[in-house]
Amino acid sequence: MLIAVDTEWARDKPFCLSFSSQPGTATVIRADQVQALTAFNEQLQEPETLTVLHNALYDLPVLAQMGVYPAKIADTMVMAYLLQDEPQALKQLAYRHCGMIMTDYKDMVEAKTEELALDYLLQIVSQPWPKPAPVLEWAKGEPKVRQPQNIQRKALRILKAGKDFALKWKTISEGKEIVEERLGPLRAGELCDIPHEDAVFYAARDADATIRIYPILWERIQSQGLEGTFWRDMRMLPMVINMMKNGILIDQEKFAELSQYFQTKMDQIQGRIQLQVGKLLDNKVVNPGSSQQMATLIYDKLELHLKGGKHKAKKGGKQKSTAAEVLKRYVGLHPVVKDIMDWRGYQKLKSTYADAIPKLVKEDGRIHTHLKVTRTSTGRLSSASPNLMAQPVRSEEGRRIRDCFIAAPGYVLVSGDYSAIEMKVVASESADGRMLEIFWSGGDIHTQTASDMFGIPTDKVDAKKHRYPAKRVGFGILYMITAEGLQRELAADGVDWTLQECEDKIKAWFRIYSGVADYMKRNGEFAKRYGYVKDMWGRRRYVPGIRSTNKWIRMEAERQAGNAPIQMGAQGIIKEAMGRLVPVYPDLGIKPLLQIHDEILWEMPEEMVSVALPIIEEIMCASVPSTFLAPVAVDFEIGKRWGSMKDY
Repeated sequence: MLIAVDTEWARDKPFCLSFSSQPGTATVIRADQVQALTAFNEQLQEPETLTVLHNALYDLPVLAQMGVYPAKIADTMVMAYLLQDEPQALKQLAYRHCGMIMTDYKDMVEAKTEELALDYLLQIVSQPWPKPAPVLEWAKGEPKVRQPQNIQRKALRILKAGKDFALKWKTISEGKEIVEERLGPLRAGELCDIPHEDAVFYAARDADATIRIYPILWERIQSQGLEGTFWRDMRMLPMVINMMKNGILIDQEKFAELSQYFQTKMDQIQGRIQLQVGKLLDNKVVNPGSSQQMATLIYDKLELHLKGGKHKAKKGGKQKSTAAEVLKRYVGLHPVVKDIMDWRGYQKLKSTYADAIPKLVKEDGRIHTHLKVTRTSTGRLSSASPNLMAQPVRSEEGRRIRDCFIAAPGYVLVSGDYSAIEMKVVASESADGRMLEIFWSGGDIHTQTASDMFGIPTDKVDAKKHRYPAKRVGFGILYMITAEGLQRELAADGVDWTLQECEDKIKAWFRIYSGVADYMKRNGEFAKRYGYVKDMWGRRRYVPGIRSTNKWIRMEAERQAGNAPIQMGAQGIIKEAMGRLVPVYPDLGIKPLLQIHDEILWEMPEEMVSVALPIIEEIMCASVPSTFLAPVAVDFEIGKRWGSMKDY
């Protein structure tokens, strides 16, 4: 039995659910109708009932708050995502396939939102507000003091406009904080604020639309052989929801200390730059964050572009860029360049992480990121508010950010990471004999590659001189790297290879792993013929640019065609593992916190580590297709702080 379900939220709690089992009809149950919700939950618990949702990551937690727990779910948003040529928004899907014209939520509550905004603005103009403090800004490379306008005058200006009160208030960037401290944030209109019959009709239409589009999308999923991929994504959704609910505990004092440390480093570097080049800038205050001032310094005063190769704009004219990839070319030409890059690095660590993350902490002291399963083209999860998948890890200073994420007392953080899984996917899919031999012998793929590439014994391989470049070549090839791209990557990490050396090493890699070369050629030919590539699970990625007459568009499509089956295949493995772990980890008393590409981060009681890890390892290692040719291993790290975990 199919039952489409949708939920609505208002005043920070569930408002209602709607359901439909037949197109053209729907029923609404309010959140306070406990008896009806209990009966409805019993229906959704039946083994033969399939609950169809649109955006299950949102609806399932809301249903749980109403005491409703579907036994089996299907998500039409994920279906649209997998098909890649469908809109993901429910209303757009319903219009495209069923001709349904549905009212947008914003339009439903717009009148009430404007009413609330008008009352809010009238409160502002009727009260006295303190004069805002002056603001120091940089204009054309020079510091300027600006006096912001009083918030009362800004509110009055909005009122005089006579319309779009809420929208105009939202655009104000300064002065709102003091108002919100006194009056609270401006509240938008919600379903509970509009006439009951209008709210019911709006809610019912979503369930009706969902039941209509499900069979249409499901038929397309079947026709493309995506059923297995779809149900794999469904099985892992409960773990994704748990990750968002669990959150990660942070050390707020440590973040504050780190913010001050980064500021101190910025001040020291700024002072050093001032001494080095202040005279060239007429002894003005140097601001390394000012692109205009730094461009004047680098191009007009120091003329580094003449010493290290001109940076050209797309149309051929000189472009005074101070972007990081451009500055890297000039690092060896003057010490100020590295100082500028270091200052900006600390500024990013401070503003993007040390200052921003603590502002997002919830009452439980944890950061609850928003995970999405329908955003990337390769099936990977994405994270926002904040993006916990992008926490710095490569630099020592960056890892200090991760050290601010901690385990609760009596608990530890545990990371389970598939070892070299993308390389093993390549080895399995290409059936490359040499690569499979290395993996099955237990050797280190990058050390052995370096040995073969440089023609030296493995015990003579130097980590920086041989292994690291060989590793960059290998991973770069998975992304269809060019010799120029490889040279830039190596140069950024202090490895000085000529363009010819880069070309030679890429060719050498393909000679060593000729099976991979044949595999990537087959993938490219398949993409040109059919316009898409697929992974070992059947997930597709369309690459229409592969047939473009534009060289750069075609090259990008070729890169996507080469890498997508590998990245998608690896992600399919960890998604399969997540789905298999869903019924297991609650009984172990352990909490999933985050999935980062090939890794799952857990929080667990210290006494459960020895019990849980063998179980997790067994499940993760068994979550590959039966045809997978390479051995699978999981590396575990454990610690109290995310940034300083040790091998287990």
